[in-house]
Amino acid sequence: MHPRISTLFAVVAILACYLVPAPASGQNHDPAAARTLNGHIFIPSSQIDDPFITTLVRTQTGGGFATKVTRDIENEVVDSLIDALVGDLAFMGLEFEFQYAATDWLALSASASGAARIGTGAQSVLAQGVTSMFGFKLRVAARVLQTEKWILSTTARFQPSTQYRLDVLTFAKRVIEERRIAEDNSLVLKSHGIGAAGGIRGAYAPKSWLGFVFGGELGYADTFSDEGRGDLASEIGVLASFDLNPLRGLPVGLLASVKFDSFVVDNSDITKKVTTLGWGVAYTGREDFSLSLETSHLIVPLIHSDHTINATMIGFNLKYFF
Repeated sequence: MHPRISTLFAVVAILACYLVPAPASGQNHDPAAARTLNGHIFIPSSQIDDPFITTLVRTQTGGGFATKVTRDIENEVVDSLIDALVGDLAFMGLEFEFQYAATDWLALSASASGAARIGTGAQSVLAQGVTSMFGFKLRVAARVLQTEKWILSTTARFQPSTQYRLDVLTFAKRVIEERRIAEDNSLVLKSHGIGAAGGIRGAYAPKSWLGFVFGGELGYADTFSDEGRGDLASEIGVLASFDLNPLRGLPVGLLASVKFDSFVVDNSDITKKVTTLGWGVAYTGREDFSLSLETSHLIVPLIHSDHTINATMIGFNLKYFF
């Protein structure tokens, strides 16, 4: 299934570039026009993908932490709980994206990302190990409706990822149980995840200082924890942006968002769904440039236990529009 999905996206991209007419030359170009509704220039966010057809480059870097992460230690022979490891986790991530507006209604984008997750103490290293993740995402967005206050676009994305995990606890348990180091018992585990989804993205601006971005997707996910056994995945979210520039002449924007996501390929070894509450502040003084500082609170139920991780992430999001 994986080669078929990637081939389909490649065909769509080639057809979009060669069969769809390019924008007319010689026209005045306004970088903010494509993301402006009812006088409101929408503030980009790393939490919710927007529906706008623009050419841009984006880079995002950030980190975070989670406290009191728990992993139960069980005796599988007698099916009983022996003990529990409790510790803290640190997160780091970096992402780069390029999006190209092939026409005034169609945009193609590609992004690459890397992330790491590591325990900050002995117990948390045993509980969650050391994990690094690398991934790519291909995305197509096509505008289907636009009025003075509204815009709707259809989207599709393809997202393969690779994970390397140093799992000390699982390795040690197998050595103790089998009294030897088996050939298939590796200290470093490599796994692959893949996702593909399509849906609707929209934006609405009731005022020049207020805008909303919303969207939902439904697709397929083959996660790190269930490699080779894909399942349905979904995402739904909404974001509100407040621009103080039209009101007070201050080039400052505020963001607030909520997202429910079962399409978490990057951390699918520990969870299958994440609820994200986000807020942030952005510079809105330039139409071709956006810089924001965003903070997110993640509620992450673990797949192999009844415990839940509450994590906090802080990131810088930089976008430049052409």
